[in-house]
Amino acid sequence: MELNETLPGCRLVSAFSQNKDELILEFNDGRKSMFMKASLAPELTCLSFPESFARARKNSVDLFSPLLLTKVSAVETIAQDRSLIIRFDDDRALWFKMHGNRSNILLLDKQRPVDLFRKQLTEDLTHEPTAFARTIDWSEPCFRRNEGNWKKYYVTLNAPVWNYLEQKGWSQANVDQKWKLFRHVLELLQSPGFFIHEDASTRELEFSLLPASHEAMRFEKPASAVTAFYQQAIVRLAFNRARKSALHQHNASVSNAQAQLDRITARLKEITHDHHFQQWGDLVMANLHRMDAGLSRVTLPSFDDPDREVEIPLKKELSPQRNAEVFYRKAKNRQIEIQKLSEQRRQVEQRIVQLSLIGQELERATNLQQINRLTETQHTKDDKAKRALPFHEFVIDGYTVWVGRNAAANDQMLAEFTAKEDLWLHARDVAGSHVIIKHKAGQAFPKPVLERAAQLAAHYSKRKTDSLCPVSYTPRKFVRKRKGDPPGLVVVEKERVILVEPRG
Repeated sequence: MELNETLPGCRLVSAFSQNKDELILEFNDGRKSMFMKASLAPELTCLSFPESFARARKNSVDLFSPLLLTKVSAVETIAQDRSLIIRFDDDRALWFKMHGNRSNILLLDKQRPVDLFRKQLTEDLTHEPTAFARTIDWSEPCFRRNEGNWKKYYVTLNAPVWNYLEQKGWSQANVDQKWKLFRHVLELLQSPGFFIHEDASTRELEFSLLPASHEAMRFEKPASAVTAFYQQAIVRLAFNRARKSALHQHNASVSNAQAQLDRITARLKEITHDHHFQQWGDLVMANLHRMDAGLSRVTLPSFDDPDREVEIPLKKELSPQRNAEVFYRKAKNRQIEIQKLSEQRRQVEQRIVQLSLIGQELERATNLQQINRLTETQHTKDDKAKRALPFHEFVIDGYTVWVGRNAAANDQMLAEFTAKEDLWLHARDVAGSHVIIKHKAGQAFPKPVLERAAQLAAHYSKRKTDSLCPVSYTPRKFVRKRKGDPPGLVVVEKERVILVEPRG
């Protein structure tokens, strides 16, 4: 073993860690230093041997101090186990137990663990190296006895070995042919090469002792091979993490955009074919001669079907003609809302197309620079999409709720996006965001929705730290802006008050 040729006689001059999953060892033979890095991260459990290592001035902790300046006597492995032991002259040793998410480094004194690198794995203090040694029978009779159960019996053969056998026709071979293939692999493992390649199907980086059927990097020495593997794997790991995070954020953006499109489409469907305000205005104007002042409602024959009557609510303090004018104004406002919603829908549909293109590029990305560029592009577009609207949007039990972003945005939201049937809320007597609950035709505002929207109004106000906050609410038609008033200031009529706990 290569380490048994280089480490014996060297002294351990430093052992330290700069993060919870990494140990650095420095050995010196009196002429030069040799470094060993143990990475115990579950996603990358690996030893490597960098030519040099610059220790950080901060966030660095010395470990295994009893071994400092002690000479290495031998390096050995545990039979059929992913373990390495570095023995020192004073009958102490470091045991590198490379077992995935249970990996650890143990200080041994006379074969018994006395200290741990990952101290939370206290069970390791009860282990001894000899208990992990395995005996595996590699003979032909044993091979045949374990027919169909080979992967479970030959537990030390990892995925690259079985992949290599598959490439050689393992699945189609009979038992005799499989034994020949298996014996061939065992012979190769007796004098292995050291290869780094990418799995064609999973795109995962693999370290193998067997040649690959496709392009691979080959090394003559195991230490240089695992060092190169670690350096490439850590870059690949960072790339996979970044892409996974970027795809997660991208999918969230797509879901949010699709949900917004669904809400806009549902609202458009609800109001596009609803012409009752226009019809009521026409019916009232056509029947002025039949109506007296002071009526609170009137029943008139429909234009479409004279046998069907239409009941129309009126404001008794207004004349029939003025009631008709109110209906026409509401119909006009409805058309304005349809136009604005249609434009919003167009913008959101365009945004979904852009997100789809970004998603395709993320799937094809091959390096961190591409991921970072696409992520920055998506964040910029997300920010622009958010800034395009003067409010934050929430959905509470199926009701759309808007919270103004600031004083100027409050005015813009009220002037350009609200309808008179919407419900307006605001924390009483303090500065804060205007909150709007969008009206649903023919439905009253449910009390739970009102209370939750009031909590938002309290949270987005100067009373957000109070235990209880009074919140005013009234239909949007009773909220008006006077000319010359500062941003956010409005006049409110016919308000009611609800007391709630501020909650974002």
